[in-house]
Amino acid sequence: MQKVLVPIGIVTLLGSGLLFYSYMMSDEMVLRRLGYDRTLIESLINEQPDLVQDLIEDDRNSEDISDYLTIKGFNYDCYNAYVQLAEYYPTLESSEVVYLATFLDHVFFPTLLQQGYEEETIKTWFSDPDFNTYVESVDIVALNRLLNYAKETESDLMTLFSYVNYEKQNPYLKLDEVISAIDEYQTVVLPNLKSKGYESQEVEALFYQFGLSDLKSLMETTLNPDQAFELMAASSFDSSCFAIYDEVLSQDENYSVTYALQYAKYPNVKSKFYQDIVETPNTNSLLVLVNQNYRLDEFYAPTDFVPVEVPVTPYSQVNTNYLRRDAADATELLFSKAQEAGYELTLRTGYISYSVQKNLYNQDVYEMGLEYADKFNSRPGHSEHQTGLAIDITTPSINNELSLEFADTEEGKWVLAHAHEYGFIIRYPENRESEVGYFYEPYHLRYVGVEVATEIFENNWTLEDYILNYGLLDAVSDEVQTPEEGTIEQQPSDSDPSLEDSNEADDTDEEESNNHLDESDQEVLPDKSNASQSGSTDSELNEDSSTDDSSSDEDRQQAIQENRELSDQEKYQL
Repeated sequence: MQKVLVPIGIVTLLGSGLLFYSYMMSDEMVLRRLGYDRTLIESLINEQPDLVQDLIEDDRNSEDISDYLTIKGFNYDCYNAYVQLAEYYPTLESSEVVYLATFLDHVFFPTLLQQGYEEETIKTWFSDPDFNTYVESVDIVALNRLLNYAKETESDLMTLFSYVNYEKQNPYLKLDEVISAIDEYQTVVLPNLKSKGYESQEVEALFYQFGLSDLKSLMETTLNPDQAFELMAASSFDSSCFAIYDEVLSQDENYSVTYALQYAKYPNVKSKFYQDIVETPNTNSLLVLVNQNYRLDEFYAPTDFVPVEVPVTPYSQVNTNYLRRDAADATELLFSKAQEAGYELTLRTGYISYSVQKNLYNQDVYEMGLEYADKFNSRPGHSEHQTGLAIDITTPSINNELSLEFADTEEGKWVLAHAHEYGFIIRYPENRESEVGYFYEPYHLRYVGVEVATEIFENNWTLEDYILNYGLLDAVSDEVQTPEEGTIEQQPSDSDPSLEDSNEADDTDEEESNNHLDESDQEVLPDKSNASQSGSTDSELNEDSSTDDSSSDEDRQQAIQENRELSDQEKYQL
């Protein structure tokens, strides 16, 4: 019996061992020994039996691969690529690694190899910082764009980057348009600008910020890199104005980039006289701009008036010797210093109100016509005398006349050399009529303050130049002054004794003149002109200057009567 039981026991033991061995060597147990949990094992055995065999054959530990197994799109054949990408780009998530590796292995590399790119060349791209930016951000869109341009052009990596980046900046362009733009940039624009001192990186930055068209415009200018960068960084930069910027900055080295920007933005400051009229800003500033395009409101009058204690000519209007306080103090100092130097000055004109200027202008329109009035007078609101900051000065040596002869007198020469020391500028300099709208007036001074006047004098600027150079039309002026309480009367009453005396003197002058200028008057006419206004119409006058008062004979006569306090000669000087 024992002989029978022993073999049976042995067979049983062997069978049990075989069964145990079979169980221990089953896929499930192998995977469990590799660290996989039971739930994942069941899923893999039921859904991916081939993968189970691969994992067992490669003795793949769960810790190495479990992060990727449950990700959609996982491909065990790409496992080595996952590992390499994860090591090279440690910031990537597992899902990003799977997605990116699948694209690179199945799309990117095969496409480039098919286009003739060498595998080693492609691998070197991964050491390029820009290319790595695409990879690290898993920017499959950009990588696909790069592939498209590679298939179309077979260009090097840097050129492919240029295509992709330019398309990002200009998404409305077609592929062939992008290629054409980049090719023109690299073969024409870049070499041209480099020859003018621009660095490649600087040009590239401008190219991607502004585009090919703007750089082609820049290429046609003489602007240096510093000027170009400052211009194009400004909020008011307009690429259509490159020619204007270039013209301005090539004229005078003292003009700033701000000047060029402002000149293009406000073309009515120094041109288009009486064609682009606006209300002037910062009316209480010492630097308020009043010219043929920048006018004062009809109700504006300074409120910090004080009398000016200086000699006044017999021709002067009553109360014209009132100015704003700063201008009045400076005028008295100017006259005092001139007297100390042995020169005698007299004040011909100071403040003139809007209504008086309007009457003067309307009378000239009535008597001589619109073209004449615009040539030898200022429209109401366009006279600097309304600001209380302007003076007309003369000297007894030329019979106190307002004439170009003043520039040839010793007094005139002294004023020209020293006016800025007391805060005054020659408002309408010689040979600058195209910029200020008037011919040379050596007797017309404008108060702007010593510092500003000195800078204008030293740079041979006009007031318009200074305002443009510092962008004062854009900024709220820090020099706006708070008017003092109280004002003087703007228009003296008919009962004013001084006015009556003035009227008597003016009546005598008017009788002698008989409504026309004698030879002496002809000589002292200032050469004010505005060539661009010669074709003005009455309708334009009505719109810009409110000359409706001259529409009837009664109104015209009233305008003439209201101006009887001014001498005939004075009418044509203001």
